[in-house]
Amino acid sequence: MKSVLIATDLSSIARNATEYAMEAVKVATGSVILFHLFKVSSHTANSLIGTAGIDAMFESRKKEMEAYAASLSREHGIPVTAEVRMGDFPDEIKTVYQENNCRMLVLGMPQKTFEQDLLGNTTTAAIYTLEFPILAIPETAKYKGLKKILFACDLAKEIQDSVIEKIKEFALLYGSEVEILYVSNTIDSASEKENIRQTLVDIVYHYKREPPSESIIQTILSEAEAISADMIIMTPNKYGFWSSLLHRSKTRAMASNGRLPLLSLPY
Repeated sequence: MKSVLIATDLSSIARNATEYAMEAVKVATGSVILFHLFKVSSHTANSLIGTAGIDAMFESRKKEMEAYAASLSREHGIPVTAEVRMGDFPDEIKTVYQENNCRMLVLGMPQKTFEQDLLGNTTTAAIYTLEFPILAIPETAKYKGLKKILFACDLAKEIQDSVIEKIKEFALLYGSEVEILYVSNTIDSASEKENIRQTLVDIVYHYKREPPSESIIQTILSEAEAISADMIIMTPNKYGFWSSLLHRSKTRAMASNGRLPLLSLPY
């Protein structure tokens, strides 16, 4: 089983995301890699501490992360290692992800900035720019299984088979029921529905079409609440459906999404 990569800055939000992911990984009998980006403040960089001092700080943080990884491994009974890097977050996280052939990146999501900074913080920037699955965990979310998953999509646009296969794999692994929510005024694409039907033949799933309200986000969140979803899945399309999601004026209702993890599955 491939490793799950968890990015952490050791904040309470990141630690909550780590605990959520650790519980989920237990079901998959996988392993975890903790990623930490060591940052040097401008004050420290401009001080007389020098390169040797910065190196010592880096080694100290590395030991701290290794101890944290060992503690998590003992507590949850799964392999956990630590990767501490310096540099640019997107570049370093991408390198570690590819070097270890990971299957998912997990990040914590601050609830208070879900609306204001949907493309302005590390998590949402990663969702928009990195081309691998990313699971964003709200700061209040607790893992209680994944019985129901809501996949919000636009059937007017072709959905890659790889995305549907990933959803199927996820649903089979966690015994999840999937609802495919089609938010559009147009008629459902019969060919796309048939393609999905053939791919999801082994799992329980349902279709539902909803006309978009003033806020697409509110439509999705209302449906997630109605079916008691444990997770929302979307595809980070830069055009059409996802671009309207990412538009700041369309994201106000997202602030109420304090409990549901968001899994981004790129095409």
